[in-house]
Amino acid sequence: MLIAMLSALLASAAPAPDVQVAALPPSRAPLIAAEDEDTGPVDSRAAAALQRMSRYLQSQQFLGLKARASSEQVVSSGEKIQLDYSLTIWVRQPDGLRVDVTSDRGLPAFSQFFFDGRTFTAVGATSGAYARVPVPATLKGLTEKLVDDYGLRLPLVDLFTWAGGDEHLSRLTGAVSVGPTTVGEWPCDQYAFRQEGLDWQVWIQRGEQPLPRRIVMTATDEPARPRQSVEIDWLLQAPPAATVFAFEPPAGAREVPMPTSPDGAGRGAAAEGP
Repeated sequence: MLIAMLSALLASAAPAPDVQVAALPPSRAPLIAAEDEDTGPVDSRAAAALQRMSRYLQSQQFLGLKARASSEQVVSSGEKIQLDYSLTIWVRQPDGLRVDVTSDRGLPAFSQFFFDGRTFTAVGATSGAYARVPVPATLKGLTEKLVDDYGLRLPLVDLFTWAGGDEHLSRLTGAVSVGPTTVGEWPCDQYAFRQEGLDWQVWIQRGEQPLPRRIVMTATDEPARPRQSVEIDWLLQAPPAATVFAFEPPAGAREVPMPTSPDGAGRGAAAEGP
């Protein structure tokens, strides 16, 4: 689902001992009055834009992206510290995924992720450790198993699996079309959404390729209201080689068990939205 996708969209750059920090909690932003007329709490134009974006992303057999992301971490004093990091993702529908997380502020224990249609592998870029498990043969099946069994939600991957049906859209309590704007060189339409515990915005490219170019989220169920954001550059050239999605352990690498969230399997599901 889209909000799950948004919840999943960011990877944490803060150092941590378990793989779960590869995924950030969702963020949201305050809603703005509709562009020209009162359309009620959920503007059908905004909902339709989400569905169109989702259909387009899932219709592409190959997609790649590079993203610049930031996450506000709330420290014990209540002060918010911004951490920045980068993501590179390659997707092959329906059975290929590669995610790389980089940061100069430290990385989670695992910061590279591979899915080749049979096996999911999490790799420590600097530790030489890797963990692998058999998984279902589709991206949707993969994401569900990782959440249910390991409490792990991969950054941005829900973008490629969210169906955008009525069940998901019904979780929205607010949606407005903010209006046209530009992200970098790309003309976009900006939309703002609200659901329980989360406000979020998405900037969708205009034209025949309705790609999300920017996403901003604010957690409204936390007193500090931490915010996460991401800007996305899409890689639409030739499809990547099959080897991009497969992991071959280098000499000296050691296999370890796949970690489970310290809060228990399924922890990531709590962050889902529509």
